[in-house]
Amino acid sequence: MQYMPAFALFDVRDWVIVVTGAAVDIANPLAAILAQTGAHVYVCQPFLSDNDVPGDLEYPGQTFINMDESNKLSIANAARTIATRENHVNLLINVNSEGSSIGRRTSWDSFFNKQQPHFLDSASQQTHEVEDWDRVFGTNISSSYFIASAFAPLLRSGVETNGRGCVVNISRPGKTPSGTIGGYTLPPTLGTSLGRPSVSDPFLHNTPKPPYILDQAPIRR
Repeated sequence: MQYMPAFALFDVRDWVIVVTGAAVDIANPLAAILAQTGAHVYVCQPFLSDNDVPGDLEYPGQTFINMDESNKLSIANAARTIATRENHVNLLINVNSEGSSIGRRTSWDSFFNKQQPHFLDSASQQTHEVEDWDRVFGTNISSSYFIASAFAPLLRSGVETNGRGCVVNISRPGKTPSGTIGGYTLPPTLGTSLGRPSVSDPFLHNTPKPPYILDQAPIRR
């Protein structure tokens, strides 16, 4: 079995990437891997105070911003801070906090599989719809919804600038991977701290995708 480096599969060099969420056991290793591959990563997560935010020199390629994922004003401030430094964002990764949603399903699947044509609603109607859906059905999708909305102008600029603007929601942190995924044996270099999140793309519904980048990936002969 031979392996090839991750950047040959998914080249993120010179990308501007935002990783959000309080699930630091997933978000921080993920941000570190992305930074090592040549991207500049903004890590938006809650800190006790702005004095606790790591400096830019502590983590090369990463910039930390104090952001409470459950607070709309805090989300808006984080997006505004990044907008003063960057003119676009290529990739936004929302890592929903497992601790803030205990007993709640954090997946978008149920919302986007509902019968009503939600995409025909106005923005204000959809905002209320997301919040109501959380309250009635015990989900936790409003956080990633408002985060994506706040960064929408920067993501749109990413598409217009170089054709890259994408949102990934990591919604269900699960058990450590074992065995095979997609018919391939997982390489031993995969860190156990990443867990095995299941990503729900609103447009692909239940298609699970690994949200992390493996250091090595097998090639079939």
